[in-house]
Amino acid sequence: MIKTIFATSISLLVWFFTSALVHPLPHTISDRARAPLLLGAEIAPPVAGVFERSCANCHSEKTQWPWYSRLAPMSWVVETDVKEARKHLNLSRWDRLDPDEQRLALTSIVKAIESGEMPPRRYVVLHPEAQLSSDAAAQVIEWSRTERHRLKSEGSPGMPKSPSRRIFPRLRESSVLRQIKSERGPIDDNVDHRPRGKDLFRKRCAGCHALDSERVGPRLRGVFGNPAGRVPSFPYSEAVRKSGVLWDSDSLDKWLTDPDAFIPDNDMEFRVANSGERADIISYLKTLAGTTSSH
Repeated sequence: MIKTIFATSISLLVWFFTSALVHPLPHTISDRARAPLLLGAEIAPPVAGVFERSCANCHSEKTQWPWYSRLAPMSWVVETDVKEARKHLNLSRWDRLDPDEQRLALTSIVKAIESGEMPPRRYVVLHPEAQLSSDAAAQVIEWSRTERHRLKSEGSPGMPKSPSRRIFPRLRESSVLRQIKSERGPIDDNVDHRPRGKDLFRKRCAGCHALDSERVGPRLRGVFGNPAGRVPSFPYSEAVRKSGVLWDSDSLDKWLTDPDAFIPDNDMEFRVANSGERADIISYLKTLAGTTSSH
């Protein structure tokens, strides 16, 4: 019996010390650890302070590793969380993103805060100082939208020229992050656009939208024939909520052609330049009119 207990104890000690050597994300000091967050952005000190307090531990290279992050298996959970968070958005590498990628990131920040996704509840339990007050949340949202509009006004509107390999890993495999380069001509009213529309929806839209769940954008099943801002669980911009737009062929065509011209101050960061592709996508959405979302 004593030998069994002794052998078990030795095995546990060996496992403990061996597992302690395994790190999904080593605790190395980055060359960006002392650099300011959001380098290159126009941000007021109070707003920067909110990011430092509530976001930097996971979404930057300024991570302050707590003592339990050095003990397996808890270390594996913490390090994996930080690794994934940096993949989604690394505030220490903000200046490495092009302006269009920054605009997408700012839109995602607003959605994450308005939906209550960030900061995660389980993180706040261990780090109550990271909890966003209503005032702090409003500051970050207001700054994100102001900075997004600044970036948009300083450059030509459009999507990033190449897929991002640093943020939005779910989006980078989708052509939603590519410039629309199509040689198709104008719309032909005698052509059934629906089969092409389904494929184009998957290629152009599915990076930000799903039919039955929220992503960066709202779910789109049944959007045709309904008023803008209809999904109760999605945090639309005030501009969209108050637009009074009814989504039909004409309004969707204008929206996809130039969202800002159709509804100023919205959060949409994508357009479809080719009229034939717009017709295909709209025809596909029309086939889903009147259907019920699963959510």
